Amino acid sequence: MGASVFNQTSNLKLTFPLGRYSTVFQAEIYAILACAYSLYNEHEASIAICSDIQAALKALLSAKTKSSLVAETKTALKNSPLLIAYVCFGYLDIATSRKRDW
Repeated sequence: MGASVFNQTSNLKLTFPLGRYSTVFQAEIYAILACAYSLYNEHEASIAICSDIQAALKALLSAKTKSSLVAETKTALKNSPLLIAYVCFGYLDIATSRKRDW
């Protein structure tokens, strides 16, 4: 199991092995965290998160957080450039996916 992030601006792909006992939810949250960190110093960048894991997006929107990984990701996203999240069913084209209001 692992997570990966693609930065379209710099054409950079980051891949992170997370071990065999990580869950899909953890991998999705970790990928979002890596995305936020990869754009931290790019002031005119925007983040478009495409995910088919609604639980991950809902955890990031939740008022209460029990997971330290989710808490770290929420903090990183607050300090990141403009954020747009899409719920992509089966990783469809962004144009056919629903935009999530943050």
